[in-house]
Amino acid sequence: MDPVTAAGIGLSVASLALQVFSGCVKGYQMFIDVKGMPKEYEHLRTRMRIEQSRCLHWGESIGLIEEMLDEPSKLLQLNHNLVLDILHQIQTSFRTSLEISYKYDAVANGKGIMINGTHHDSANGSTNVRVEESPKRRPLILQKTLDLWEKGGRVASKVEWAMIKKGGFEKLIARLIQYNDRMESFLDRSALEDVRLMQAQSNLTMLQMADKVEQVRALVEAMHIARSDADEGVSLSRATTLKGEPSPEEENLVSLAVFKAHHLKIEMDPAPGEGLLIPPNALLFDDNLKPSGRQSANLRGRHVWVEWRESVEECLSQKEYRETVEGRVKKLAAILTAPDKPKEFRSPQCVGYCQSQQGPKARYGLVYEWPPEVDNTNAEFVSLRQLLFSLKRPPTLNARVAIAKMLAAALLCVHAVNWIHKDIRSENVLFASGPDHSIDLTKPILSGFEFSRPAVPEAVTVSHQFSPEHDLYRHPDLLKVDATRSLKSHDIYSLGLVLAEIALWQPVEDIAQIEVRRREIPSVRARMLGEKLHVLERIDERAGWTYADVVRDCVEGGSALNLVAGMNEEDPDVGAQLSNALYQKVVQKLQSIKM
Repeated sequence: MDPVTAAGIGLSVASLALQVFSGCVKGYQMFIDVKGMPKEYEHLRTRMRIEQSRCLHWGESIGLIEEMLDEPSKLLQLNHNLVLDILHQIQTSFRTSLEISYKYDAVANGKGIMINGTHHDSANGSTNVRVEESPKRRPLILQKTLDLWEKGGRVASKVEWAMIKKGGFEKLIARLIQYNDRMESFLDRSALEDVRLMQAQSNLTMLQMADKVEQVRALVEAMHIARSDADEGVSLSRATTLKGEPSPEEENLVSLAVFKAHHLKIEMDPAPGEGLLIPPNALLFDDNLKPSGRQSANLRGRHVWVEWRESVEECLSQKEYRETVEGRVKKLAAILTAPDKPKEFRSPQCVGYCQSQQGPKARYGLVYEWPPEVDNTNAEFVSLRQLLFSLKRPPTLNARVAIAKMLAAALLCVHAVNWIHKDIRSENVLFASGPDHSIDLTKPILSGFEFSRPAVPEAVTVSHQFSPEHDLYRHPDLLKVDATRSLKSHDIYSLGLVLAEIALWQPVEDIAQIEVRRREIPSVRARMLGEKLHVLERIDERAGWTYADVVRDCVEGGSALNLVAGMNEEDPDVGAQLSNALYQKVVQKLQSIKM
């Protein structure tokens, strides 16, 4: 066969596959937008969204996008029969799930397809050029398909719940899961990893955008739909390659979603943290207050520690300020006492909060219990910053990269439930030290939540007087006289400095070669990124170029995190976009480092 003929066949196959694929995308949207669905089935709508995004991701991976029509992928050309077979079975599944199948055919199989940016309608021979932009959060191919659909007057919202066969929705979902599993199993390892990464990002966005408890619960129920629920009669070759268990990413999403539901309930509670106040006489402090603000204590026979926040002046002009601080502490205690926090959260287990009145000042503290596996009668905590100074030899690179991975995942968890930590620094990364002074580096604890707050515009920012040691890790924008509110990107900046410390096993002031003085601290970011000190090159030599890239992206921020000047990070869309950048450019990159 000559190259011209082969190219023509390839183009024909790709065009046909894209047309059928577009019909499948429309079918998904029909069932997502179905009207009158009972509330108890909302989790099925959520799962339909998940399966639609999976379909879009593998479709893009094998080249089912109009930009590739002229040069179809080899994967699509060599396996077009299998691809078309699965796509037709998806459409058949949609059709047979409706009481009146012609309504699906009339809408999803309408005479229209987008080719090279124009709409061709064989019914009237007209061609209309599309110039509108896609709304945020929608994949390009999905938006193009839906725009075309609406232009043709075919609207998915016409489908009513009564048109769906009884019990058909559950079976339809199960079949769609298997079809997507089948297509993913067909991809090579590299393409499969890309698809799973894109899907993890889509799921994370879905979680970020869920701002009601019922939405989060629907997501949890959707993720619990088992693949084994699919009909045994589903016709798929090589079906033994189907996945049987949820991936680690899916399990993490479920645990995060459960925790976020708990968090949203607390946010709606008019009196959060009630019953968590520990009376002053119940705590017996056994040492002096540490410079870090931590203090060991005994709570009814249990060894605990308290993390104090700064004192609040009790005067009329600061009454609202004090109420805000107290309310914030109560919410934090309620959130951090949750027994179902994801293990990736890495926070200590909170048992309540306490209040200390010192003259005209009020001081609040979060009370934490020791990890159950630690002999807490003779143990103590050692911070990462202390270890940077005290260990004569740094831990192995394996151990340091493992710590970096856990801290990045912990910050992702904090941001996924839409909170800002506000105090990421090596002093707040803790390790348990046993009676023999041995230190377990495999279980870092992220503490320092005393200043945390929700990442929403209406959340009042409480000002603090940080020490120069604290300011070392704060973004330059927060050090200005007219400082902005703390943002998620500022947390990521602070994380980048801690990651640099872990890689080079030096405190940040030594890496940046500055004195810990307020007038020098604003230069930390520029010195970390500048060429004079070769910081990134040194990290590359010690921990590899991937690790160095992660540090650069965190510290640089802005476009390195997919942010454009003028973006409002407290906008839900931008917040979800930033969390995806944290996941893709930090968490996933660190996870890809194999030691």
